This record gives sequence, structure tokens and C-alpha cells, in this order.
Amino acid sequence: MKSYVRIPHIRACGVNATSCPYIAGFPSMTGWMGLTHSIERRLKDRYAVTIPKMGVCCHSFKLHAKREKGDILYSPVLSRNPLNVKPMGECAVAPFIEGMEAWLDVTLVMCIETSERCDDEAVAGEIRKAVLSLRICGGIAESCEEPVFFYPDEDNEDDEAKFFHRLGAGSIIISRTDLLQELSAQEGTDALDGILKALAVHQITSENTATHEKKYQRYKQISSGWLVPMAVGYRAISPLATIPGQRDMSKPHRFVESVLTLAEFKAPWHFKSLEEMMWHYEYNESQGTYLVCQNK
Repeated sequence: MKSYVRIPHIRACGVNATSCPYIAGFPSMTGWMGLTHSIERRLKDRYAVTIPKMGVCCHSFKLHAKREKGDILYSPVLSRNPLNVKPMGECAVAPFIEGMEAWLDVTLVMCIETSERCDDEAVAGEIRKAVLSLRICGGIAESCEEPVFFYPDEDNEDDEAKFFHRLGAGSIIISRTDLLQELSAQEGTDALDGILKALAVHQITSENTATHEKKYQRYKQISSGWLVPMAVGYRAISPLATIPGQRDMSKPHRFVESVLTLAEFKAPWHFKSLEEMMWHYEYNESQGTYLVCQNK
């Protein structure tokens, strides 16, 4: 039996905003899929359930960064905790640089598969307890509303479309790997160049010769919605092996690099089916990729 559970307004602080060496922004989909996997492991202690897919709707996001007036670049706001207290009572900051953090408010939608129908109220209570006790992409959950189960009516095509209206104001993140592949094919470049072209903001400056007043106009070459770079997994750069000093000697080890793609934030009312917002794990042994992707 398949159902969906909506966990409304998970408010978390201190989430990891640097999910790979190139991005400072919304947490990677591997982090959200990891949270879903942790919830599944908690539920499996009492219920025969699996959670193969999930989707994220972002209501608010605030990066812990600042920008001075007139500047283009943002600077991270770091706390540098803990303080080192010296013998004379002086304090010195810790000798390391923290990663960028953020505060966010999201609704998590998970697909739950069970052999038979469980007690929705009991499972919802366990899910909420797990969310409040687990790390949210490296951050801490401050609060979340009671999870709500949804059983789609297969005979009613509009039933799933009405579900998206219950999400409220927000943006659902979806994969735009198709656009990235199209850009790379047109230009004959690699994926990173395609991402830079899709995200680049150009500026034209015009000056009034009489008043010497300058006007600035910004535009993007790719006007295909609210596009962002997104880390969606890892690609192997070494074979499976056992090396000295690895964390778990009972499992093989390999070095990997981050895999990036384009993603898009889209308003909920554009969706008609829940499968359009779902992400899932995908492992390709021959290519050595460990990805979180969508079915298109």
C-alpha cells in the first residue's frame, strides 16, 4: 500500500549551506534524502515500512551572510565558536573557519510503502519525534507541525492536484538536468560551463549625457525560471578498496567527487502529480555514481 505523508513547516537553524566546494545556498538533495533514510530506519524498529522517495517545498530560506551597500559579493557571518580563554582572561577565536549556515522553513513530503495500512496517528507521532531529534542537513530542528497522511484517489485525477494547494506559499525544488544537457550539447562544453551559462547575470550600463546619470539593467541569457546549482550526489574517482585508517574496516572504501546539476524552484500550483516532485536514490555501478535524481 502506498501513501504520502506531509510534514509541514520544519523550521531548522544552522543547516549546512556549503554542500559542495562550489555552492553556498540551499542544502543538497543528498542531505534531504539522508534525513528521509534516517526517519525510515527509526520507523522500521516498529513498522514494516519503506520510504523510497521524497520531495521538498521551501517556504523561507535565509543564508547566514551579509553584503555591504554597493557590494556585489556576500560575506559569511561566522561565530567561530568556541572561544579559547587564555590564563589572563583574554578570549581568542578558534583557529578554524566554519562552513556557511542558513535558517529555513520547509515542508517535507515522503512516499511511504507498507504491506498493510498502519495506524496513521501513531506513525505520524513517531515521524514528528524523529524529525525533532535528528539533524536536518547538519542543522537543528526547532519545530515542526503534525505530519498528515494523504491517500490519493486513483479514480480522481484532480485529487493529487488539490494536495499541492495544501502546501501553501512556497517553492518546490525539481531537477533541470534536461536543460543542462541541452546547454552542454549546444555549446559543446562540459556541465560546469553549462551551469555557469545558465546562472550568469549580465549587466548593461547606460549614461545620460546631459545629467550624467547612470542606469543599470541586468538580464540572464537563460530565462527558464528560478534556476540554482544543486549538489545531487557523488561520482567515484577511485576503485573500491580497503585502506588503512578508514572509518569502517568491514566495508570497502573509495574516493568520490561531488556531482552538480541545475535545479529549479517552482510554485506548487504548477504541479498535477506528486511524482513530479519526488526524488529517489539511483546507483550506477558501471559509472560509479551515487545520485539522488528524479524520473522525467
